Amino acid sequence: MALPAIRSVLVILVTLACFGLLSGSTQPPAQPAKPTVVFQVMRDAGMSIDGGGGLVIAGWSDGTVVFAMDPDKAGKNLQAGTITPEQLKATLDELNVAGFFGDLRFYNWPPDASHTIMAGVREGKSTKYAWVEQLSVPWGAHVGADPTFKAFAKLWAASRTILAFACPTAYKPIHDVPDVELRYKAALSKNEFER
Repeated sequence: MALPAIRSVLVILVTLACFGLLSGSTQPPAQPAKPTVVFQVMRDAGMSIDGGGGLVIAGWSDGTVVFAMDPDKAGKNLQAGTITPEQLKATLDELNVAGFFGDLRFYNWPPDASHTIMAGVREGKSTKYAWVEQLSVPWGAHVGADPTFKAFAKLWAASRTILAFACPTAYKPIHDVPDVELRYKAALSKNEFER
Protein backbone atom coordinates (compact mmCIF):
# COMPACT_ATOMS: atom_id res chain seq x y z
CA MET A 1 0.00 0.00 0.00
CA ALA A 2 2.83 2.38 0.70
CA LEU A 3 4.24 1.89 -2.78
CA PRO A 4 1.30 3.54 -4.66
CA ALA A 5 1.44 6.52 -2.25
CA ILE A 6 5.17 6.93 -2.79
CA ARG A 7 4.66 6.62 -6.55
CA SER A 8 1.99 9.41 -6.44
CA VAL A 9 4.30 11.67 -4.43
CA LEU A 10 7.15 11.04 -6.89
CA VAL A 11 4.90 11.84 -9.87
CA ILE A 12 3.87 15.11 -8.22
CA LEU A 13 7.49 16.02 -7.38
CA VAL A 14 8.72 15.22 -10.90
CA THR A 15 5.86 17.23 -12.39
CA LEU A 16 6.65 20.22 -10.17
CA ALA A 17 10.36 19.96 -10.98
CA CYS A 18 9.65 19.86 -14.72
CA PHE A 19 7.27 22.79 -14.43
CA GLY A 20 9.92 24.76 -12.58
CA LEU A 21 12.54 23.98 -15.21
CA LEU A 22 10.20 24.74 -18.07
CA SER A 23 8.97 27.97 -16.57
CA GLY A 24 12.55 29.13 -16.10
CA SER A 25 13.24 28.59 -19.80
CA THR A 26 10.91 31.45 -20.73
CA GLN A 27 13.41 33.94 -19.28
CA PRO A 28 15.35 35.83 -21.96
CA PRO A 29 18.99 34.79 -22.17
CA ALA A 30 21.43 37.07 -20.37
CA GLN A 31 23.09 39.61 -22.64
CA PRO A 32 26.86 39.26 -22.88
CA ALA A 33 28.83 42.06 -21.26
CA LYS A 34 29.83 44.85 -23.63
CA PRO A 35 33.56 44.59 -24.37
CA THR A 36 35.59 47.29 -22.63
CA VAL A 37 38.98 48.78 -23.40
CA VAL A 38 41.59 46.96 -21.27
CA PHE A 39 44.80 48.43 -22.70
CA GLN A 40 45.76 51.28 -24.96
CA VAL A 41 48.51 53.51 -26.23
CA MET A 42 47.39 56.89 -27.59
CA ARG A 43 49.49 59.72 -28.91
CA ASP A 44 48.30 63.25 -28.12
CA ALA A 45 49.66 65.70 -30.67
CA GLY A 46 49.50 68.66 -28.31
CA MET A 47 50.18 71.83 -30.29
CA SER A 48 52.37 70.10 -32.90
CA ILE A 49 52.12 71.24 -36.48
CA ASP A 50 51.94 67.76 -38.00
CA GLY A 51 48.93 66.75 -35.87
CA GLY A 52 50.45 63.30 -35.32
CA GLY A 53 48.02 62.20 -32.63
CA GLY A 54 45.81 59.15 -32.53
CA LEU A 55 45.64 55.51 -31.58
CA VAL A 56 48.79 53.39 -31.52
CA ILE A 57 47.14 50.24 -30.11
CA ALA A 58 44.05 49.34 -28.10
CA GLY A 59 42.72 46.02 -26.85
CA TRP A 60 39.23 45.15 -25.66
CA SER A 61 38.13 42.58 -23.09
CA ASP A 62 36.89 40.23 -25.85
CA GLY A 63 40.37 40.06 -27.46
CA THR A 64 39.72 42.57 -30.25
CA VAL A 65 42.84 44.62 -30.98
CA VAL A 66 43.08 47.74 -33.15
CA PHE A 67 46.51 49.11 -33.95
CA ALA A 68 48.35 51.49 -36.26
CA MET A 69 50.44 49.55 -38.77
CA ASP A 70 53.27 52.04 -38.16
CA PRO A 71 53.37 53.08 -34.48
CA ASP A 72 55.11 56.32 -35.49
CA LYS A 73 51.99 57.24 -37.47
CA ALA A 74 49.37 57.03 -34.72
CA GLY A 75 45.78 56.90 -35.91
CA LYS A 76 46.78 56.10 -39.51
CA ASN A 77 46.44 52.81 -41.42
CA LEU A 78 44.57 51.16 -38.54
CA GLN A 79 44.35 47.37 -38.52
CA ALA A 80 41.97 45.08 -36.61
CA GLY A 81 42.35 41.52 -35.42
CA THR A 82 41.79 39.26 -32.44
CA ILE A 83 43.98 37.65 -29.82
CA THR A 84 42.88 34.69 -27.72
CA PRO A 85 41.66 35.06 -24.14
CA GLU A 86 44.91 33.39 -23.05
CA GLN A 87 46.99 35.88 -25.04
CA LEU A 88 45.02 38.80 -23.59
CA LYS A 89 45.46 37.50 -20.05
CA ALA A 90 49.18 36.92 -20.67
CA THR A 91 49.56 40.51 -21.93
CA LEU A 92 47.85 41.96 -18.86
CA ASP A 93 49.79 39.60 -16.57
CA GLU A 94 53.09 40.69 -18.18
CA LEU A 95 52.15 44.33 -17.63
CA ASN A 96 51.42 43.50 -14.01
CA VAL A 97 54.80 41.79 -13.53
CA ALA A 98 56.49 44.84 -15.10
CA GLY A 99 54.84 46.99 -12.41
CA PHE A 100 52.33 48.68 -14.72
CA PHE A 101 49.48 48.24 -12.25
CA GLY A 102 51.61 49.26 -9.28
CA ASP A 103 51.68 52.56 -7.46
CA LEU A 104 54.46 54.36 -9.36
CA ARG A 105 53.16 57.71 -10.60
CA PHE A 106 55.11 59.95 -12.90
CA TYR A 107 53.79 62.43 -15.45
CA ASN A 108 56.22 64.55 -17.38
CA TRP A 109 55.37 66.74 -20.31
CA PRO A 110 55.27 70.49 -20.78
CA PRO A 111 51.90 72.14 -21.40
CA ASP A 112 50.72 71.76 -24.99
CA ALA A 113 53.53 69.32 -25.85
CA SER A 114 52.84 66.14 -27.72
CA HIS A 115 52.96 63.11 -25.46
CA THR A 116 51.99 59.46 -25.30
CA ILE A 117 49.43 57.94 -22.96
CA MET A 118 49.38 54.32 -21.86
CA ALA A 119 46.46 52.97 -19.88
CA GLY A 120 45.20 49.59 -18.79
CA VAL A 121 42.73 47.73 -16.61
CA ARG A 122 43.39 44.40 -14.90
CA GLU A 123 41.22 42.77 -12.25
CA GLY A 124 39.42 46.04 -11.57
CA LYS A 125 42.59 48.12 -11.15
CA SER A 126 43.08 50.84 -13.74
CA THR A 127 46.29 52.73 -14.42
CA LYS A 128 47.24 55.61 -16.68
CA TYR A 129 50.66 57.01 -17.53
CA ALA A 130 51.62 59.90 -19.79
CA TRP A 131 55.05 60.93 -20.98
CA VAL A 132 57.02 62.70 -23.67
CA GLU A 133 58.92 59.68 -24.98
CA GLN A 134 62.35 61.28 -25.16
CA LEU A 135 65.25 60.05 -23.09
CA SER A 136 67.62 62.96 -23.46
CA VAL A 137 69.51 65.20 -21.06
CA PRO A 138 66.98 68.07 -21.25
CA TRP A 139 64.25 65.60 -20.30
CA GLY A 140 66.09 64.23 -17.28
CA ALA A 141 68.11 61.27 -18.60
CA HIS A 142 71.58 61.58 -17.06
CA VAL A 143 73.75 59.79 -14.52
CA GLY A 144 72.31 61.78 -11.61
CA ALA A 145 68.67 61.30 -12.59
CA ASP A 146 66.07 60.93 -9.89
CA PRO A 147 65.51 57.24 -8.95
CA THR A 148 61.75 57.61 -9.45
CA PHE A 149 62.35 58.91 -12.97
CA LYS A 150 64.70 55.99 -13.72
CA ALA A 151 62.15 53.50 -12.40
CA PHE A 152 59.43 55.13 -14.50
CA ALA A 153 61.59 55.10 -17.66
CA LYS A 154 62.23 51.36 -17.17
CA LEU A 155 58.53 50.70 -16.53
CA TRP A 156 57.59 52.69 -19.63
CA ALA A 157 60.05 50.86 -21.88
CA ALA A 158 58.97 47.43 -20.63
CA SER A 159 55.26 48.25 -20.95
CA ARG A 160 55.60 49.68 -24.47
CA THR A 161 57.44 46.52 -25.51
CA ILE A 162 54.79 44.25 -23.97
CA LEU A 163 51.99 46.14 -25.76
CA ALA A 164 53.88 46.09 -29.07
CA PHE A 165 53.73 42.29 -28.86
CA ALA A 166 49.96 42.34 -28.25
CA CYS A 167 49.29 42.78 -31.99
CA PRO A 168 47.44 39.81 -33.49
CA THR A 169 49.10 37.69 -36.18
CA ALA A 170 46.05 37.88 -38.45
CA TYR A 171 44.49 41.27 -39.12
CA LYS A 172 42.70 43.37 -41.73
CA PRO A 173 42.36 47.08 -42.37
CA ILE A 174 39.80 48.35 -39.87
CA HIS A 175 37.47 49.56 -42.65
CA ASP A 176 37.16 45.90 -43.76
CA VAL A 177 35.80 44.94 -40.31
CA PRO A 178 32.73 47.20 -39.98
CA ASP A 179 31.67 46.11 -36.48
CA VAL A 180 35.16 46.80 -35.10
CA GLU A 181 35.37 50.11 -36.94
CA LEU A 182 32.03 51.15 -35.40
CA ARG A 183 33.23 50.06 -31.94
CA TYR A 184 36.46 52.04 -32.38
CA LYS A 185 34.61 55.18 -33.54
CA ALA A 186 32.10 54.84 -30.69
CA ALA A 187 34.96 54.50 -28.19
CA LEU A 188 36.54 57.67 -29.59
CA SER A 189 33.30 59.64 -29.48
CA LYS A 190 32.46 58.48 -25.94
CA ASN A 191 36.00 59.20 -24.67
CA GLU A 192 36.51 55.55 -23.69
CA PHE A 193 40.20 56.03 -24.49
CA GLU A 194 42.35 57.81 -21.91
CA ARG A 195 43.66 61.20 -22.97
